[in-house]
Amino acid sequence: MGPQKLEHELDLKPLEQKIACVTGDVHHKLSNWWWRRNEVNFAREYAEIVSSLKVKATLLVTGRCVEENLELFKALSKMPNIELGGHTYSAFKPKIIRKFFELLFWSSYGPRFYQRMDVIKTLNAFAQIGTRPVSWRTHCLASNRNTILVLNSLGFKVISDEMSTGNFFFRREIGDLFQIPITMPIDDPVLYGENKSNKLWKKNYFEVLHNEISKENVIVTQFHPICMKKLDNFKTFKSVLVTLKENDYTFLTLRELYQMLRSR
Repeated sequence: MGPQKLEHELDLKPLEQKIACVTGDVHHKLSNWWWRRNEVNFAREYAEIVSSLKVKATLLVTGRCVEENLELFKALSKMPNIELGGHTYSAFKPKIIRKFFELLFWSSYGPRFYQRMDVIKTLNAFAQIGTRPVSWRTHCLASNRNTILVLNSLGFKVISDEMSTGNFFFRREIGDLFQIPITMPIDDPVLYGENKSNKLWKKNYFEVLHNEISKENVIVTQFHPICMKKLDNFKTFKSVLVTLKENDYTFLTLRELYQMLRSR
């Protein structure tokens, strides 16, 4: 028996092409750790690699990061193979507010009115570079029903906040807002991992990747620029992109994947 069909999951006709959607999350300086201080520079490298390999990617960026680096993100927004999406304004900072929300509302992101203010603040940051994002990933994937309602009311089309390894779906959340899940292992463990654990992560990742390719599944990755830089100076990132290209995958941004599936 195949995976259970979700109530609002659309019936997808067989796709005529193999699709890969590469995504990455980018934050402002979350700490004084060297890697965190230089995260925005890694995002630039990430975009340059995507461009040089003639593929596409979606970078989900915190609003504060955009505000603090207007010229960089204005330049990235003009790159035809890069989509910029939202990733909350401040990544749940300061921590004391996050802890308060977790205790009072059982949510790191807080009540609906606060989430709405956060999303609007993020949109205002993007407006400074002439961009209106339609794709969103909540920091730590910590969205809830309030997030869905807020994003839909503000015109977002894609939320990518679920992990579904090996099982792609395209699910209507509400209105014209759709969930597009991450279908590959996430790379968060890499950032704080040691050499041995990171080697095991790489080995497992490529095993999953080749299995997904053999099934011609839709592949949605989450690669943080900071993690790929720290892992091996983007060697694994490049290798994944090249492997997908060699296996005739078509690269789409989250926005483009939404547009393609929504029109079917």
